[in-house]
Amino acid sequence: QEAMTKPQFYLLWVAVFGNACSGMAILSTAKTLCTEVLATMAPAMVTTGFTANYVAALSGANATGRLCWAMGSDGIGRKRTYALFGLGIPLLAAIPTVVIPMAAE
Repeated sequence: QEAMTKPQFYLLWVAVFGNACSGMAILSTAKTLCTEVLATMAPAMVTTGFTANYVAALSGANATGRLCWAMGSDGIGRKRTYALFGLGIPLLAAIPTVVIPMAAE
């Protein structure tokens, strides 16, 4: 009850929620991103095997990142860790504005 009266609780919640949503959005559309966006830029490189490896690499990076962030946050502190998480939200929100013009070319 006391935690919900502090602004840090809501900032933490927004950072974790935004991080989880953006991560799931990228992972759930990884195959489509690879076949529709990367294939238009490098059609000879993007094959079925490449796409499968791309999705596997993203999943592996996600798992590794979870472990590294947990260990790293012990070293740099919780507040700094979540400040870095908060920076990820606008960066990931900007992806459509970068990718859509590339896919249109």
